[in-house]
Amino acid sequence: MIQRTNLDNLTFDPDAHEYFYRGVPVVSVTQVLQDLHRTEYFGDKAANKGTLVHEAIRLLLQGNLDSAKVPDAVSGYLIAFEKALPQIRQDGGAPESAVYSPLGYAGTVDWKGYERVVDYKSGAEAWWHRYQTAAYAQAIGGKLSRACLYLRSDGTFKIVYHKDKSDVQHFNAALDGVLLRRKHNVKG
Repeated sequence: MIQRTNLDNLTFDPDAHEYFYRGVPVVSVTQVLQDLHRTEYFGDKAANKGTLVHEAIRLLLQGNLDSAKVPDAVSGYLIAFEKALPQIRQDGGAPESAVYSPLGYAGTVDWKGYERVVDYKSGAEAWWHRYQTAAYAQAIGGKLSRACLYLRSDGTFKIVYHKDKSDVQHFNAALDGVLLRRKHNVKG
């Protein structure tokens, strides 16, 4: 089912993980990143864990979390998030904000503050995370700092800032590759 986002003219199909701007499909940040690291496979187990952690965080922030229903495998990550939350909220903002770029991509940033974007991670640091935060910051515009919040199962966390200004150029190069392959109907 297609869902409206918090942006006019942008909708999202969660089943297909596709964004539509004014009814036209646009590439997602996730699709660009998957293409960028296509030789790496992180596995369904890692993806499912990340989805469960993000869902628990969403429910927590909405005030709808039933702590009795939080799986044991997720509880440590949730504790880490609760500890990190004051630092994440320090510049205000909101969770799960859809972003759209006229360059032809869209995505959902985990936390969009007034001065920074933050993406939550329940796994190890990866080389491509910086390009994800660069994509979100570029779509929002302005001079935002960028970070990933690494949550750990033992209830601890680490915030890593991405400061390399060339990250956005690298994301845009990857985006261009995806868009060119789509334009010319190139598979793989």
